[in-house]
Amino acid sequence: MSSRRWVALLLALIAAWWTPGCGDDGPGPDGSDAGVDAGADATADATPDAGPQGLDLDLGELVRVEPDESGVAAVTLLTESGDEEFLIMVQSRTDEQLAERPFTVSSAQARARRSLAATAPQRRAAWGCFSAGGQVSMDRVLEGLHGLPPPRGQLPWPGPQPVPPPDVGDMVDFEIGTDGGVVTVACEVLLVSSSLVVVLDRDTDPTLQIDATMLGDIAQGFADVVLPRERIFFGEESDVNADGHVTVLFSPLVYETGATAYVNPYDLVTDPAARPPGVAANDQELLYVTPPQLLPPHMGTVRGILETLAHEFQHAIYFYRKYQLNDMVDQPESAYITEGLSALAQDLTGYQAGNFFVSMAGLDSMDDISINDLVASVGWYIQDRDGPLRGGAYNLLRYLYDQAGGDTLLPDGSVDMASSPGVAWLRALVDSPLLGVASIEAAAGQDLVDVATDWFTAQMVDDRTDGEGQPLNTDPRYNYLPTATDPITGRTRGTSMFESFGGMVDKTGPVVRELAAADGGIRPGGAEYLHLAATASPTTSFTIAADPEYVDPLLVIFRIR
Repeated sequence: MSSRRWVALLLALIAAWWTPGCGDDGPGPDGSDAGVDAGADATADATPDAGPQGLDLDLGELVRVEPDESGVAAVTLLTESGDEEFLIMVQSRTDEQLAERPFTVSSAQARARRSLAATAPQRRAAWGCFSAGGQVSMDRVLEGLHGLPPPRGQLPWPGPQPVPPPDVGDMVDFEIGTDGGVVTVACEVLLVSSSLVVVLDRDTDPTLQIDATMLGDIAQGFADVVLPRERIFFGEESDVNADGHVTVLFSPLVYETGATAYVNPYDLVTDPAARPPGVAANDQELLYVTPPQLLPPHMGTVRGILETLAHEFQHAIYFYRKYQLNDMVDQPESAYITEGLSALAQDLTGYQAGNFFVSMAGLDSMDDISINDLVASVGWYIQDRDGPLRGGAYNLLRYLYDQAGGDTLLPDGSVDMASSPGVAWLRALVDSPLLGVASIEAAAGQDLVDVATDWFTAQMVDDRTDGEGQPLNTDPRYNYLPTATDPITGRTRGTSMFESFGGMVDKTGPVVRELAAADGGIRPGGAEYLHLAATASPTTSFTIAADPEYVDPLLVIFRIR
């Protein structure tokens, strides 16, 4: 294969992760109790009957409104009391990428219009650290994945000769890629456990040390929690050098790339003929990590390191199972599918903390997130929206996992497989030879535009409550599964659109603009959320219009008061 394709693959799969900082009953529509009675559940109708006067929505009810052929949706809502409130989701259903497109809002309250240039955002290589009516049945969810050819079950090339793990105190050379090319560093073996080898770069900064107690706690957490759980949720890792261990390499050179940690897929591509010249390759399962002393204090802890290892280890498993066992290592994947799965690994292993901020970044910038960018873009991170897209990718993958049935942990921390249909779904997704849009559509059992509609709606609906703390709408399609406390780690598993991080920081759902303040721009494949408060009785009207060639809008209207 060409060196160019290998470079694209490397850029897409060398992954870094960061944490940019550092429930209660879900709040009402404005982040606090709404002071209204709970309404009955209502599923969004694709073609609502407005009747002669307008749409009459119960509290908590959803309706979908299709525009006319010209892309115009003129809506009249019955607002008998004059103090009703609604959220309006405007979804773009086109499969374009990159360019933001205009739409207009007209009402007694608002008139917004903006012409937008079709400019492409900056992109950056994937290297470094940057800041259903009920649940869908498993038969439907897995329909697209059933019948596909299984993974080959073995590498398409022989691995290196088996080697025994090193001994503590040994000095071992490793290759590391840098901006100036590949360098070889001598590393001291600090720890050898049943599953982990930990080495420290002694060439770059000989003064660095890692506390032995910390190393022991990391090794224990990896062996007892991270390794067995990732094997359950994502599948067995490779063992290309047959030493039975995963190696963690702490080096300041990782920090110098701007990364917390990363994986290098060439370490697993052990056939020299299959690698382009001039790349680092160490013929083993290897996680590159910034030394704890160089990390922010909240990340340089045992739990912070274990969360990082959980994230990176998933990248290595995914490359092995998706690419190597399917013999398609020259095929690129969406960088944000891989990032969403690795964030999900932080969640499912029970060590997530940084995910709270990743998820919140996605919610705070939902108007900058397109499902097309999350699923269809390949090989690169989108620089000017990287943080929100990582958050959106985690929120999307966790939503799909929950829709597949999620999992149940027993009091001892083991997975109750009989009550964990999401595990089979996730394993099928990882092992399938499908990539990108095809992978997500098969995993969800529906077209990407329908996946987007349900997911965008769930961002708007999940965990919104009435004045008595009861959910406004409990349709499982539009809600994540409840979060739970991990019995081993004590951390939160799962996510919610409204939750608190230790009582210090709160999520407040996706960004919502007042109808009168609509910015008039929407990303193809994205969504905008608008708030409308009735000011008159008996009706309130508005019109939303867009060019259907570039936006093809769909409205979902949700009564919240």
